[in-house]
This record gives sequence, C-alpha cells and structure tokens, in this order.
Amino acid sequence: MDKQTLDKLRYLINKKRSVEEICSILEVEVKTLYEMVLYLKAQGKAYDIIDNVPQKLKRGSLGVYAVKHNNIGEKFNSELTIEANPRFSVCLLSDVHYGSLYDRPDIMARIYRECEDRGINHIFCSGDLTNGNYSNRPEFLACSKIYKSEDMIDYVANTHPTSNNIKFYTIAGNHDTSFLCIEGVDIIAKISELRDDIVYLGHDLADICLGPLKMRMYHGYDKKRPSIEDRLKRFYNKLEDDFKPDILQIGHIHHSLYMPIGTTHIFQTAALIDELPAALSHNMPCERSCWFVTFEYDEEGKIRKITPELEFFDEVRCRKI
Repeated sequence: MDKQTLDKLRYLINKKRSVEEICSILEVEVKTLYEMVLYLKAQGKAYDIIDNVPQKLKRGSLGVYAVKHNNIGEKFNSELTIEANPRFSVCLLSDVHYGSLYDRPDIMARIYRECEDRGINHIFCSGDLTNGNYSNRPEFLACSKIYKSEDMIDYVANTHPTSNNIKFYTIAGNHDTSFLCIEGVDIIAKISELRDDIVYLGHDLADICLGPLKMRMYHGYDKKRPSIEDRLKRFYNKLEDDFKPDILQIGHIHHSLYMPIGTTHIFQTAALIDELPAALSHNMPCERSCWFVTFEYDEEGKIRKITPELEFFDEVRCRKI
C-alpha cells in the first residue's frame, strides 16, 4: 500500500467522505477500502469504519474494529435449530501462533480428536492463528521458523487438522495483522481461500449467531496489563445496551478465565503454544488450554444450563466449572 494513496485516504476520511465517495475517488473496491483502513489501524492510526462511515476516532476511543462481517450470522442461522438440537457443544480457543518455533500442532490435532469424540462441529478461535511477521525484531526471528506470508499460508493450510465434520472459525489478532503492515497481506483471508473448513470472520471483532446462540468474539489488545477480571469487565462494558450476547469470547493474553455477568458468559481463552524464553524471563507464563462449552435450551429457546469445561494440555486433566 503506497504512502500517497494512504495519505489521500486519510484526507478523505478527515473530510468525512462516505465509503462510496472514497471508493470512487480512489478507484478501489469496498473490500480494498476496508483493508486500507485496517492497515492504518494496525499501524496505530486512529481510523476506523463504523456503521459504514469512515472516521477518525477520538483519542482514547476503543471504537469498533474495521473489518466486521455484519452478515456472518446468515452463514450460521440455518445450521442449527433448537427443535433438532436442544443440547449442543462448541470449542473455544485462541492464540495458536502457527509458525513459531514453539507452536503445537499436535495439541490442535488432539483438540480435533476430542471434538470428534464429543460430536462438536464448531471451533472458534479468537485471534492469532499465526505467529505473524515482526521480522524487524531480532527476538522474534530467534523464535520463528516461518514468518513470510507465502510460507505461512502454505504451512497453516497444510498443518492445520482437517475434518469433514468440523468448521474452524477465526478472527485475526495483532500477530495475524502484522502481515498486513509488513507485506500488505490479509493472512487469514488467504488461508481461508485454500481451506473451505477455515472461516475468516474479520479483524479483532466478530458478532455471530449459531442457531439461537449469540456470540461476540474479540482478540483484544492491551497496552497496560490490567487484572484478567478487570480486562473481561472492560470488554463487557463495551457491549451495546441492546446487544448482550450469550457468549463473549476474548483472547490475546494466553490465560483462561470464566466469568458470568448477567446473562452473558465471558470466556478468556488461553493459548496453544509452549512458553517463550522471553515470556518466562518476564514472569509471563503461557497457559495451554481450550474450553469445551455445552448449552442446554428450553422449549422457548432460552439457555437452561451451561457447562464450561476447561481442558489443559500441560498435563492430562480436565475440570468442569
């Protein structure tokens, strides 16, 4: 993405031009415009597209992240009904970091086997499917076996497990977005083109519906390090007053926690990567785990019971909450 075009984009956004006007002036498609705004956002620029309006965010505003597939619910709603499935389960995970020297595709394969045994058809990943491209950082290169986009696309497409019964849905996290900054490549979009069973939901945030189940997924960035409880409350407080999902799934910090607030069940998902030497030296241990969550519904389509199970992969143990 050349600087001249990005400067024009920022000028047009500051002039409060619409998506259609900007696309016409820059002679780009809407999808390309969203990618350009995402590129600016990934570089720390306070630009976003909210309710189809490109705008500059106020300082300190959390905003709504640029690539948000508002029609994604249409892909889910026809897949499951309460009449046929009054009880069903999903798997929640995050931060796979494919391409790191410390990635664990064997754990992912184990999760797929467990999902097959449990009859789970939907796995949701809240970002950082890849380890990214931070090739300007020596410490990153020392812990990476793959970082160029072409190699990463091939690696994930061929390494990630396959199943005729399971769909894998993921948003992009900050590591995934780094490819956009360095190479201008939306890495998960490219991977999903090669794998029909991997569904890309967008950057950092996605609202989805699985039959009666309403979910919001965040990756979530933190410049400061609040407690996990405060972090989950902060993301809960970002929810619109008229949208309280059944599930709020959050990633990024490589730890797990379950916290119900009102009618929303909040899941902090951990990671599927071994601890990095740098993380250990900074006393930032990495937890390897995933959630298996079972929902039971009444005849009116309301959740009657929810059973979260946190499975760890540092040793063979599983606990129910």
